[in-house]
Formats: sequence, C-alpha cells, structure tokens
Amino acid sequence: MGNVGEKLMVEEISFSMIENAEDSLAHAIFHLTGEKSPTKKDFKRAILDTSHAVELLLKERLKVIHPAFVLEDIDKYPSKEASTVNVDLAIKRIKNICNLSIPEDMIKIVKRCRKIRNEIEHYEVNITKKEAEAVIGNMLSFIFDFAEKYLGLNLEKKFKKDEDMWEKLIVIHEFCEKHVRICEGKLFDKKILVDYCPYCGRQTFNVDSEKCEFCGHEEEMFECASCGGKYFMEEKSEKNEEGDPLCSECASKHGD
Repeated sequence: MGNVGEKLMVEEISFSMIENAEDSLAHAIFHLTGEKSPTKKDFKRAILDTSHAVELLLKERLKVIHPAFVLEDIDKYPSKEASTVNVDLAIKRIKNICNLSIPEDMIKIVKRCRKIRNEIEHYEVNITKKEAEAVIGNMLSFIFDFAEKYLGLNLEKKFKKDEDMWEKLIVIHEFCEKHVRICEGKLFDKKILVDYCPYCGRQTFNVDSEKCEFCGHEEEMFECASCGGKYFMEEKSEKNEEGDPLCSECASKHGD
C-alpha cells in the first residue's frame, strides 16, 4: 500500500497550454453532444470551458513569440507565480507584438463570452437557450479558426474522429451560421436599421424593436440628443446643458 501511495505522490500531472485548451474544449463538446439534449447546466459548463480554451489559445500565440509575453508584467519572467495576461491584454499584444489582426466582430464575441463566464463564476447569470447556443456556436467557430490560422493546429480533424459527436456539434455551429444569414437577409430586405448585438456579437440587433433577431437578446437603447442616433446604454457618455443624453462621439465634440 505504501508503494502505491509513493507512486501517486511521484507521478506528475502535467498539461501544456495546448493540451489544457484541448481538454477544456473536449469538456465543452462532451456537455453539448450527449445522448440527451443539453440542459442549462450543460450550456453553463460549455460557456465556461470554451471561454477557458480561447484564453489559453490566445496565450499560446503570445508564447510562440516569447513566453514572457504571457505574463502581465514581462519583467517578472520566468516566475510562475506572476499573473498572466487577461483576454483584453492578450488580444492587444497579439495585435501589436504578433502583428496579427483578429476581426472586430470576433473580439466582441470573445469579450461577451468572458463577461457571461464572469457572471457564472462570481455572481448569477440569466440568458435564454438561444443566446447560449449563439455564444457557444460563435466561440467554437473562433476556436477552430484561430487554432488553425495562427497556431497551425487542426482541432477539427481531431474531434471529427468521433463522427457521431461531430455531427451533433456541427448542428450547433452550422445552425448558428445558417440562422444568422437568414436573420441578416430579413433585416436587409425590410431596410431595418441594425447594430451589433452586445450578446451574440452578430449584426442582427433590430434598433427599432431593441431586440436581436438572431439570439433574441433584448436591451434598452437611448437616442442621442445631438446626432439622433440610437446607442446602447453603456455607450451613454454624458448629458448636454438641457440634461439630455449624448453618445460618446457627440459628448467628445460637445466637450471641445
């Protein structure tokens, strides 16, 4: 018995950043592709795991340039106790140091997923099934694309080995891509003013109804007293002399 205990003590549990990301991705996929339809707990786990996988892949791309860039304070390299970069800083360094440009719509999706993850981990979360599917579908798309384009990793090939699992997974991804195109087409045909949805990141937020036609997310907007445009409440900067709200751009001009 003592020998077994000693063996367990000596045996090392080790994951590279890529292996860690792949494990989180596999965990997310497991929760999405079971025999039964995903439950709200499955969606919660999938959001946590895809967010974790993305964060690790971003850090891995920085590590390719130099491991020090993974740390928030590069002067603390090679300390393993130093804090690593968050998603915002990782994206900024990838752009400035790696000279790589991640599409703005995908950056919004990643940040949105991280916000939901933080709500799950630190407070409470309230989203619809459609919103969860949209966020997860977009994150999966980002993971597969980023890994292949910027890290030379074909993660799709690895997960396609399980054909049954992949078919279930692709339904989520393909539904996401197909449905968003349908929504975009309807909005375009009706000449409806749209904005990027702060939840799913797609340009399918109906400004008139204040609701995303793709994921169903609803969010209040305000009308800028200066330019007349409609903006999300988080973009409200300040008020004019009459006390009416201004968008950040008009507030900047107003200040000048």
